[in-house]
Amino acid sequence: MKILLPLLLFISINLLSQSLQNSINSYNNGDYKSAIIGLKKVVEKEPNNSKAYYYLGMCYLMQEDGDKAIENLSLSIQKNNRFADAYNSRGLAYGFIGDVQSSLGDFDRAIIIDPKFAEAYLNRATAHSNIGNIRQAIEDFSESLRLNPNNPSVFYQRGQLYLKEKNYNEAIKDIQHSINVGFKNSDVYFELGNSYYFSEQWRKAIEAYSEAIRLNPNNDKALNNRALSYDKIGAKNDAEKDRKTLEKMAGVKFTPFEKIKWKTYTSTDKSFSIQLPSDWFFYEIEKSVDRTEVLITPVKWDKKSATIMTSANLVMNRNMEALYGVSDQSLLIDFWSNSNASNTENYFKYTVGSQQIKMLDGFYAKIFRTYRQVDDKSMPYESYEIAAATDNTLFYGYLQSPDTQWGYYEKIFEKAIKTLKFQ
Repeated sequence: MKILLPLLLFISINLLSQSLQNSINSYNNGDYKSAIIGLKKVVEKEPNNSKAYYYLGMCYLMQEDGDKAIENLSLSIQKNNRFADAYNSRGLAYGFIGDVQSSLGDFDRAIIIDPKFAEAYLNRATAHSNIGNIRQAIEDFSESLRLNPNNPSVFYQRGQLYLKEKNYNEAIKDIQHSINVGFKNSDVYFELGNSYYFSEQWRKAIEAYSEAIRLNPNNDKALNNRALSYDKIGAKNDAEKDRKTLEKMAGVKFTPFEKIKWKTYTSTDKSFSIQLPSDWFFYEIEKSVDRTEVLITPVKWDKKSATIMTSANLVMNRNMEALYGVSDQSLLIDFWSNSNASNTENYFKYTVGSQQIKMLDGFYAKIFRTYRQVDDKSMPYESYEIAAATDNTLFYGYLQSPDTQWGYYEKIFEKAIKTLKFQ
């Protein structure tokens, strides 16, 4: 029997190894449910198997269960704290649940363990970009490209950041390179058009926007910006043709931005005001000692319907300490953020694209660029979400439009935010 024991142990380990490999194969084939069943059996018999916990975490991440992904990837790291892939994947999971700072910490750790980990640099760049750290994001994209120069989408992403930095020549180089090596779609040509537009190369902008429209005739952003480019070269008939197409697509009239007449809309208690186009409709939804809420929208609001496509929904909350036990301005914004996160946690998609911190007329404010879709069948929206506070007072606002019309309304909302006034 003493001779047979090592043989039995060897057979047992081989069977366990085969079970793990079978589960990994299921994961690679997209059969996550089968993989999870197999991997759980592996960790029951071998609780220190870091690799098994890693693939369990990956299965849950692919199923968009961020919490379980983090739980299992953390167990993988506990078993092997030099597992760079586990840190990188847990960073993705933290990003999925909106914990960007934790995701950055994990990407940092993955890079410390493996300084040549191109994917970790790429993921850290994306995380920095999401919170507005543009310069750090560009540096990480550049390092990712140095390690792996064959990923055209990274050139495109870095080009977008150069565009945000107003470094238009570098933006054009990167986005054009991504196209040259095969990364061709309507959005890429749209961003190339933007790079040419802001560098005042109007005809090249028109060419790029036209290709974006050819690839996707419903790209309203490209139609809107091509109309603006036609205006710049004096091609008024072509500009008007694009705007008529836009109006037909959206069912609303898109007045050229430079021709918009603006109006100051003020709540009846004069607690706040904002400038928006003069032909929009103003509704005061609530006015009380503690709360004022208004709705401003380009179309008449049917109060029997909950659907409002494009709007500025603005709310002033007073007496926050008495009502909620919170008065400090930073804590008030955290209070709003937590409440907002609770409201959006069951959305099909909810993404924060960027964040600004600034003062708005004496209020400490955070402004978020967001994308949301309530369920897989509903219309996606883009918006600016604003939370602004001073002692004992919290203001918040949602300036939104359907994703397909954001190219037009974005500039209107950006100007409107700058005009906010508080009493």
